[in-house]
Amino acid sequence: MQRKVLQNISTTTKEVTGHLLEGVTLDIGSGGGYAAVRNNAKIAPHAHLVENGHKLVRGGPLKVPKKELQSTNPRSAGAVVGWVPGKHMYRNAMNDLEDELISDAEEMVEKLVGDLF
Repeated sequence: MQRKVLQNISTTTKEVTGHLLEGVTLDIGSGGGYAAVRNNAKIAPHAHLVENGHKLVRGGPLKVPKKELQSTNPRSAGAVVGWVPGKHMYRNAMNDLEDELISDAEEMVEKLVGDLF
């Protein structure tokens, strides 16, 4: 799954700073009870925006006197001009590997349980 996510990032994104790729981590639970492919938000805090999409905002905060700034949100001065669709690197990897994961799980259960049933 991790390899598939890395492949999806390489093929679907245009700018290459490396942060999205570096942010992909494999977390294995204590005793190996679970494994998860996740984004490390300290390395790539913008990954959720690329994955799910985001509003496209033009214009920035207005420069207003400090007294007025207290009553308004300085981040709301930009205008939403569109929507940037998500790349769905993690979701597409999961969907692509779903059948393979199910067959692997069934095979593992068959090996574990085997002749008991």
